[in-house]
Amino acid sequence: MALKLNERYPGRFNNPTPGYPQGSYKNRTTPDSRDGSYLEQDWANDQLSFLSSILEGAGVEADGSVDAVGSSQYYDALIDVISENASTPQATEVVLGGGKVATQTQVTAGVSDATILTPLKLSQRLAAVLVSATTSVAGLAKIATQALVNAGSDAVTFVTPATLRFGVSYSLTLQGYLILPSWLAGVTVQWGSVGSAGTVNFPTAFTQSFIAMASANVNGNFASTKNLTTTSVLLENSGNQPMTWWAVGRV
Repeated sequence: MALKLNERYPGRFNNPTPGYPQGSYKNRTTPDSRDGSYLEQDWANDQLSFLSSILEGAGVEADGSVDAVGSSQYYDALIDVISENASTPQATEVVLGGGKVATQTQVTAGVSDATILTPLKLSQRLAAVLVSATTSVAGLAKIATQALVNAGSDAVTFVTPATLRFGVSYSLTLQGYLILPSWLAGVTVQWGSVGSAGTVNFPTAFTQSFIAMASANVNGNFASTKNLTTTSVLLENSGNQPMTWWAVGRV
């Protein structure tokens, strides 16, 4: 129930309008006129019952103090009633609704699927796990360039199989070679055999100074090397017999 002011008090309240559907207050036309709005028991109780219903609905007992902005029992009770009667569903992947903000502990655990993650807590979690890798801490690291791998002095990037193997070359044949990568100084080992004395062309040319060169006669005769270059060598022995040879250098 609610009073229609213009009907209950004809002439004392304005007729209803869209803004005031129960009628509205109006002033007297002159100081001595009795055509303005006034307080009357039923009207005052009609307003008071609304405020009292709010307190009762929130289970609040009036404390006897005058309400003020920032300290209003009526306002606080109204908010409580609205909150208690709200029917907002729990938000899910398919339902628009409300939810509780996750604690940092829940974010760290990563098992709750019914709480809301805030940007701050996400940032704090990422900062805790996205750390730089060290010899004792698992984390993130940058892939080393081939130049860093070759230099061999960087201790904060990691090597991939491709950069580790880059520069390795070999030919595992009777006249073969093995070339190590530049981060192992590009050391190259070559080998082969010949049926008699003569010039041997290396399977791949050396580009830098030799480290070692040797030959052996298959039948035990004396063998020697002459005219050694980066691409060939002259092999000789006392009996012009078959020989084996190997050479170590850099490419």
